[in-house]
Amino acid sequence: MERGRRLARRLRRSVLHPLPRPDRLPPPAPPRAAPVTGAPDIAVVGGGTTAACLLDAFARHLPPGPGTLTVYEPEARLWHGRVYQDDSPEIITNIPAKEMSIRHGDPGHAVRWLTAHGHGEEGDGTQDWCPPRALMGRYMADTADEAADRLRRAGWQVRILPERVVRVRPAPGGLVVDTRLHATLHGHLVLCVGHPELPDHYRLDGHPRYVSCPYPTRTALAPIPPGARVAVIGTGVTAVDIVAALHARRHTGRIVLASRRGLLRAARTPPGPALRPLKHLTPERIADLHHRHRYSLDALVTLIREELRTAGHAPQTTARKLTSRAAPLTRLREGLHRPDHDLDLLRQAIPVIGQQAWVLLPPDDRRRLLARHHHTFMALGFPMPAVNARLLDALAATGQLQVLPGIHAVGVTGDYFTVATRTTATTAHWVVNAATPAVRDTPRDARDLIDSLVGHGLAVRDPFGGLTVQPGTNRLVGPGRHPDRRLYALGDLTHGSLYVTFGIPVVTPLADRIARTIAHDHEETPAGHHRAS
Repeated sequence: MERGRRLARRLRRSVLHPLPRPDRLPPPAPPRAAPVTGAPDIAVVGGGTTAACLLDAFARHLPPGPGTLTVYEPEARLWHGRVYQDDSPEIITNIPAKEMSIRHGDPGHAVRWLTAHGHGEEGDGTQDWCPPRALMGRYMADTADEAADRLRRAGWQVRILPERVVRVRPAPGGLVVDTRLHATLHGHLVLCVGHPELPDHYRLDGHPRYVSCPYPTRTALAPIPPGARVAVIGTGVTAVDIVAALHARRHTGRIVLASRRGLLRAARTPPGPALRPLKHLTPERIADLHHRHRYSLDALVTLIREELRTAGHAPQTTARKLTSRAAPLTRLREGLHRPDHDLDLLRQAIPVIGQQAWVLLPPDDRRRLLARHHHTFMALGFPMPAVNARLLDALAATGQLQVLPGIHAVGVTGDYFTVATRTTATTAHWVVNAATPAVRDTPRDARDLIDSLVGHGLAVRDPFGGLTVQPGTNRLVGPGRHPDRRLYALGDLTHGSLYVTFGIPVVTPLADRIARTIAHDHEETPAGHHRAS
């Protein structure tokens, strides 16, 4: 133990320093007039996959123009985000194509697009097909572009500005959005800023053999020699993507996945017996407990036990699976060969009660959930495709892949990186970052924007990450706890107020609700006027 602590101290002293502070912001400029005077004016900050969902919803719900919709996105490639950009075909989605529709209320939309583009008969016969992410990026881009065209035909001016928003401030008649070049007045604003950067826990950024972001894998991992020993920090979805990409490149060197808990996502296996309607894990039961001041994390666990018993499962058996100390790859192999139908029941409940179960928890119980159960919940509740699980199992059988729990230090020792865990230390030529914390930070490029919202009293930071939004509307909440009818957030920026903020099935209904609410505001508000917050 003492040897491990000495090694950790030596590794911490060997790491590199963080990057310098960004340049200071320019002073605020006077706002320019809206392009269509007296008409509705909506701004969307961010042009990734979340914004693509929102744009399609706007095209279906906004009344005919005139009106202006402005999307601020400095990156050249729109609507793809970080994980849906052009990449190797081995980088696949974690949910089937039939669940990937970005059009709320039309679950077959994605499958129809895939069929029209020659991908209607894909799959391996043992599971619903999980398509390449690059292909789904094309689907999102096509759908968003088509939505913009529909809005233009309906009389809306749709503008895509390749500028980064650095500040938002209140003004008479709306909100002023500042970039480094312009200041523009808008009536409604939806924040769709992208994923935060992966955390650099061990301060390795800047080292030539450290990959801080593995996407797109086809370029990020290209410098790694085929025979190099690779250490991956993390064991979640991103780590599995890295393994799949290295394998596709015919990598022969040893690969080590290391994280604090060593949890791998469960395998998505063929569905078991038809799932019955939930009887205990329902919004009504949770709302009733909360109304009677009896809802807590312990009460939620009791509901889970009751649901398992009603379905004929033994809660003690499920609890042993959730707390198993078996080796991560052993658990993965067992899940491949013996599907966990009790866990299928819990996965069924996630989209039904997941957000409500989190929102109504007392703050202390939220902290306890994040500290003790979050990673297990993510690993079992959001499984990896079976094809990826079989790949990990096969690589482990040959000795090429190893998964290590208990990581507590990574540093540079001579020509190698050294990864220290509770029980051992291993070396690697390359380190690839795949860390995903329970509480997410603000994206670096959006920090000035967030600071301005907080500084002007338009938003407050949520103690569990992101900005506080009103559940049910996604309106930003200010210091007085009143939701602002002009300001919305969608995606990772809502982490903390909401528990699950990622994934097309989660984002799409929220985007639809925001679009319908903004459309309703414009239908009942006279042209040229904006409601106060």
